Amino acid sequence: MSNVDWELTWITVQAVSAVVATVVVIATALYAGRQLRETARSRYAQVLDKIHDILSAPAVEAARLAVSQLPDNFDVDSLTEQQKASIELVSRSFDRAGFYLWCKLIPAEYVLPEYPGAVWHWRKLKRYVESQRETQRYEARRFFEYMAKETEKFRKKHGLPSPV
Repeated sequence: MSNVDWELTWITVQAVSAVVATVVVIATALYAGRQLRETARSRYAQVLDKIHDILSAPAVEAARLAVSQLPDNFDVDSLTEQQKASIELVSRSFDRAGFYLWCKLIPAEYVLPEYPGAVWHWRKLKRYVESQRETQRYEARRFFEYMAKETEKFRKKHGLPSPV
């Protein structure tokens, strides 16, 4: 074999090696991307499950029912301790769920369609929360308010009716 034949053979080997290495890198990148998507989906499922646990706990559902029975313009000062406890439980529950959304631990479109009650409960409890903010001088239930506003925007954007 002449020097030219050896050079062509080595050039061919190098070219084939480069192609194989490129294919391996691309395949590895695709696999890694797929694994990252699966990890994200798993995390989203865990966060969605946590939100569902928070908002669907029997005590929270009972408190939501109690809040729904309050008149629309209830007087904050005339509430019983049980009614205040129900309001606190509902508002804290939506606040915790809203915090997950605010932190972007889960895409909003996974949560917002399922909990339109955030809007209704916020409307009902807004005056109570605002009075809390005034008397206690801190930003109470900001994530509850965030979740309600995001839910309302989502419902308008997708042509869904506003919760009554």
